[in-house]
Amino acid sequence: MRYPLDHVFHTGHFTVAGLERLPGFGSEDLPMFAALVFQPEAATPPSGTPDPEGDDRQEAEQTIRKAAAEEAGR
Repeated sequence: MRYPLDHVFHTGHFTVAGLERLPGFGSEDLPMFAALVFQPEAATPPSGTPDPEGDDRQEAEQTIRKAAAEEAGR
């Protein structure tokens, strides 16, 4: 008995046009072929995306500036 354990993760910008299990090649895992179609208009906005709270935005901007300064100093 076999259980399908393989997954193909994609964003909502893609739709699945085809999914096929390919012939084995000696591994216990089977190769998979996934045909995806890019359709940005099909994407749904993420639900539950939190808005920044308190000083989250300021903290993120400081972190970005610090990382950029460190990168420039290399």
